[in-house]
Amino acid sequence: AIREDASAMARLPPELLADQDLLLEVVRDNCEALEFAPHEIRANRDFMEKAVQEDAMAFRFATEELQEDRGLVLDLVGLDGLILEHLHAEFRSDREVVTAAVAQSGEALQHAAAKLRGDRDVVAEAVSQDGSALQYASEELRDDREFLLKCLQSRDAGPALEHVGEALRGDRDFLEAAVRRNGTALAYVTDELRADRQLVLEAVRSNGLALLNADAALKHDQEIVFAAMRQNPRAEFAADVELRKGPTFR
Repeated sequence: AIREDASAMARLPPELLADQDLLLEVVRDNCEALEFAPHEIRANRDFMEKAVQEDAMAFRFATEELQEDRGLVLDLVGLDGLILEHLHAEFRSDREVVTAAVAQSGEALQHAAAKLRGDRDVVAEAVSQDGSALQYASEELRDDREFLLKCLQSRDAGPALEHVGEALRGDRDFLEAAVRRNGTALAYVTDELRADRQLVLEAVRSNGLALLNADAALKHDQEIVFAAMRQNPRAEFAADVELRKGPTFR
């Protein structure tokens, strides 16, 4: 009944309300039922920590005292950065809280206050965790060549290249420099650059699986394929099928 009617939570008998495992199942089915839960449940720190791990939105229904508990907030964003969306505005403007959130989930940057989406350190932390988080950064940072090249040195930052400013997306020198720093960035450059032999060779030396995004002709190039495999043996499966059938692979 609670799945269809959140207010049914208020009608549960006391013995069921005392069963935390049952209540967590309720949260999984319909988080909004917590709005109708007794105060003592919504004020129970241990229970709310567990509830938030089932559904981040559960924190909206915690008591005001818990929602204002900075120590609890820091603990929770460390477990699930996306909880940032459900915090009071003061915490979404809190540099320490936001940094902890984006370190756990770069995507949490979208829920940070505007001033922090323009903060170099916060954005760099988010992009190092998930390159696609750059789409939530300020326009100024998405246009900052040196800042972006520094960010791209992080292993998981390759997808950031898809979200750089318009001027940089057409800047061949910048794109080449980006790929040299992070081979995975090869997936986000032009077809022309993915067919550039020297650039692809540098990319696979940085990350062997960049071979997946190379021009088809270069997947038949032994030097490039073997360079990729030296960096990551799994790159073999991105090589041209005919090359893999050849004597050099036996």
